[in-house]
Amino acid sequence: MFSRWLFGTWDSQFTLTAYLDQIDGLTTEARLETGVEYMNNSPFEEVNIPLKWYSTLPDTIMNKVRVSAGLLPHDTIIQDRSFNVFEIMKLLNFGRVQKVLYNTRVNPDKASVVMNNDLPIKTWELQLLDIHVGNVASVEDFSTSEIVKAVPITSFRHSVTPQGMELEVLSKYQLVSEGVISAKLRIMARTPQGITAFFPYNSSRLLFAMDYDVTMMRREAPSEAPPMGASACVETPKGLTQCI
Repeated sequence: MFSRWLFGTWDSQFTLTAYLDQIDGLTTEARLETGVEYMNNSPFEEVNIPLKWYSTLPDTIMNKVRVSAGLLPHDTIIQDRSFNVFEIMKLLNFGRVQKVLYNTRVNPDKASVVMNNDLPIKTWELQLLDIHVGNVASVEDFSTSEIVKAVPITSFRHSVTPQGMELEVLSKYQLVSEGVISAKLRIMARTPQGITAFFPYNSSRLLFAMDYDVTMMRREAPSEAPPMGASACVETPKGLTQCI
C-alpha cells in the first residue's frame, strides 16, 4: 500500500545521477565501500516515462468484517505493477519487452516480463521476496524497499541460471505541492548469496547500482471526466477509469 497522494498517472522525469558497473572480484560489501568514486563519475542521462497508482479494495479480514456488518470496505492505493515494470524496463535500457503479466489477486508476489520472440531469453520471472513501506499516513514523504528475484527463462522453460539475480529497489517520495513529487530511486542488482560454484565468495556480488533523481507531475483530469471537478484520473489494469 502507498500514500494516498500517489494516486493518479504521473509524468516522471528520471535523471541518472550515479552508476556503478561490474568490477570482477569484489563482494557486495567491498563494492559498496569502494564504489563512491565510480558512482560520482557516472554519465548524465534523462528518461521520461509515465507511472500509475490506483485504488483497490484489498481482500483483508477487516474488509470482510466491515462488509458483513453492512459497512463499506476500506480501499488502499497500490501501484499498477504491470504498467510500471514495463516502463521501468525502458528506464533500464532493457529493451525489446513485449508485455508484463501480473495479477494482484491471483499471484501478487510474481510478475512475468515477456520478451520479443527472437531473443534467447523468452521471459524474466520476477519474484517479490520482501517489501517494506514507510509511513503510509504521512502527508509529506513516503518510502519503500523491495527485494525482487529475477530468473531468466528460455523457450524450453529452463532457467539460464537457476539462481538468477536479486534486485533491491529503494524509493523515496516527497510531496512538494499538490500534484508535484520529488523522488529518489536506487536500483541494485546482485548475485544471490551462496553461489560459490560461480564466485568464490560467501556473500553476494554486486553487479550494478544506479541512482536516479525523479521529478513527478500528476496529469490533470480531463475536463469531461466524471465526477465534475475531479483533479486526477487513472486507468486501472482492468480498463476502468478512477477519478478523485
